[in-house]
Amino acid sequence: MIRVFESCGFEYLVLRPIKYGRDGAPVLLAARREYLGTDTTTVELRPLHVTHETAVQVRARLSEELQLSKFLSHRNIGKVLGYAVEENQPFLVLEHVPGCSLETVLDASALVKRKVSVGFAVTVALAVANALGHAHQCLGEKEHPLHIVHRAVSPANIQISQRGQVKLVNFGSAYSELIGRYRTPTGLLRGDAAYIAPEVLREFQTPRNRRRAAARTPPDKRADIFSLGLVLLGEITGWHPLDPPDSLEDEASAFVLPGTRVETEPAIPLEVLTARLLNFGSEDVNRATKRLAQRLRRIIAKALQVDPSERYQSTLDMADDLRGYMRDSWPKYHEGELAAEMAALIRAARKLDEHVAYGVTEPGILSTPVDVPWNIP
Repeated sequence: MIRVFESCGFEYLVLRPIKYGRDGAPVLLAARREYLGTDTTTVELRPLHVTHETAVQVRARLSEELQLSKFLSHRNIGKVLGYAVEENQPFLVLEHVPGCSLETVLDASALVKRKVSVGFAVTVALAVANALGHAHQCLGEKEHPLHIVHRAVSPANIQISQRGQVKLVNFGSAYSELIGRYRTPTGLLRGDAAYIAPEVLREFQTPRNRRRAAARTPPDKRADIFSLGLVLLGEITGWHPLDPPDSLEDEASAFVLPGTRVETEPAIPLEVLTARLLNFGSEDVNRATKRLAQRLRRIIAKALQVDPSERYQSTLDMADDLRGYMRDSWPKYHEGELAAEMAALIRAARKLDEHVAYGVTEPGILSTPVDVPWNIP
């Protein structure tokens, strides 16, 4: 139902839900204009779940994401425009770029049993690597290095526009060295557990030789590189370390600290996921990529090294290798080709009855008008 509210000097005309988060909360499409102004833009309102117990934490994380957004200016990073409040419900206000998430594309791909092309997969990964390179090198006030680590690189947080532009979104889970930043509560695993680097998971492990919590090291940008490697591997092969033989199920119970909580609930129990990812190694990568070009295999293998010191040490180095691969192997594949391939997959998926039942596709991927006239009685 269309509704209007005012907040922080802006009027919002809420149009409809555009997608749903994993917690089931709708992200809303809205028209926004300055109070008594005439210029209107289309934005997304992402609700923030607040309870009495989490109010302080949510406000602190909101403040930090808004502060980070001032320094994150890159064509492959989604813009945060501010915040709004409607009847005690806070929203993060985001730029709206008609399109959908990579997660939606991969779901549609699986539904129609047609993988995305290697050109598509590498183009997406290259854009995200460029975005991360900018974030990792970002400077704050007085040229102070912020040491930003996204911590939630996953298909759900990679948006692709109708024109094929790729954007990394949701820095709400990011680590940074902003002055006065909110420290992550003990026992909380930030980001999407299915795409977290093994060294991060080991901090939540309970074998005899695990380091004490007090000795935990700050997140490292190389963890983002591992996450991006998993995204690229999944795009190309449809394979993820969550899909090995079930023989690891019995090993899962003893290796996660009691009381560990996850920010994004994984599809399988955290204990099982942790056991699988910590048993993941170069042999698994080689087996999954055996049909790929040797040059691309090397890029994926380097990004997915279990030892961070053996990975790419910079996302910009990874971007250089991905760019070189595209230049030599897919020289004519650009954003226009990516957009066309994505739209074809979505159209094919929409033709299937199952697609309606499962609701894979987000609204907005196909060309439909989203900027409606402001019409307030």
